[in-house]
Amino acid sequence: MEVELKKLGVNRKYKKNSEDMYDLLKPLQEQAIKHAKQMLKAQEEKSIPPHQMNPATTVHLLVEELISYIPSLPKNGEPGRK
Repeated sequence: MEVELKKLGVNRKYKKNSEDMYDLLKPLQEQAIKHAKQMLKAQEEKSIPPHQMNPATTVHLLVEELISYIPSLPKNGEPGRK
């Protein structure tokens, strides 16, 4: 994760409970969802039961659902944070 942060110009260690981690990783969100969908599809095509899928995750389904509750983006293109 620190490699990805450096690609975004952030030179610090990854800390999952950091208050600004969502904002730092937001630019990678779309890519992460796309990758998760590809991995899940590949596992499903092998007819592997969900509890045995590795690597695969369904957390992207939760993230997409949560995104649907975010109000429309303001003119600057950045969602408001509460």
